[in-house]
Amino acid sequence: MDSIDESVNPCHDFYQFSCGKWIDNKRDYSSFSQFGELENELNNQLKGFINNINVKTERQPFIRNIKHFCNSCRNISQLKKLGRKPLDDLIAKLGGWPVVSGDNWTDIQWTDVYLRLRDFGVYTDMMFSLKVQTDLQKSSTKILYINSPKFGLDSREEMLLGNNDKSIKAYKTLIRKTLGKLGVKQQVVEPYVEKLFNFELQLANNSMPKEAKRNLTIIYNKITIKQLIQLAQNVY
Repeated sequence: MDSIDESVNPCHDFYQFSCGKWIDNKRDYSSFSQFGELENELNNQLKGFINNINVKTERQPFIRNIKHFCNSCRNISQLKKLGRKPLDDLIAKLGGWPVVSGDNWTDIQWTDVYLRLRDFGVYTDMMFSLKVQTDLQKSSTKILYINSPKFGLDSREEMLLGNNDKSIKAYKTLIRKTLGKLGVKQQVVEPYVEKLFNFELQLANNSMPKEAKRNLTIIYNKITIKQLIQLAQNVY
C-alpha cells in the first residue's frame, strides 16, 4: 500500500498509480532487488547495534573491537594526523617494498608476504581466493575452495578490455596517484604503474573465464591436501 500514488487516476495510468511512490523512493538506486532491500535493512540494524555498543560495560572483546574499529574510521582528524604512517608501518612489517623502500627491504618469498598479510587481517585475495564452503557434491561436508583472484577492477573480463578502455585508464591513474601518495617520485612512477598493471593482467589472463565458472564439471576438481602439495610444491 505504501507504493500507491493516490494523486494519479488509475484509469489514466494504472502503473504510476500502483507503483509511483515505490519508484520515487528508489530513484537513488542504480539497481534494486529483494536481496538488496534485505541487505540495506541488515546494514541499518548493524549500524544501530554498533552505535549502541558501550565499550566500558561490554564484556565481549570482539564486540569492543568492532566499536573501536568503527570509531577509528570515523575519527577524521586522527586519520589526517596519522596520514600514511599506518600503511608505511604495514609495508615495513611485510619486509618493505623496493618501489617505496629503495634498498631498505627484505627479499622474501611472496608466500611469506601472503601469510603475513593474513596474520595482519589484510585482504589477501589478490593472488587467489581461499575459503571454506559446503562441498557441491556432498552438502554435509565442508571443503577448502581455491579460486581465481579478485582484481582491482570489477572482473577478469574488465581487466582484459585493453589500454584504450576508460576503466583501464582510470585504474592506471589510481595506481599512479597511490604510488605518488606513498612518496614515489613522479619521474619513476610510470614504469612501476605498467609493471603492476601487467602483473595483474597476467593473473587475469591465467584465470578462468566467467562462462567457464558456470560449468560445475569444469570448476569442481576435488583433491586432497597431499595432492595439492605435490601439485604446487613452490607454494607449499
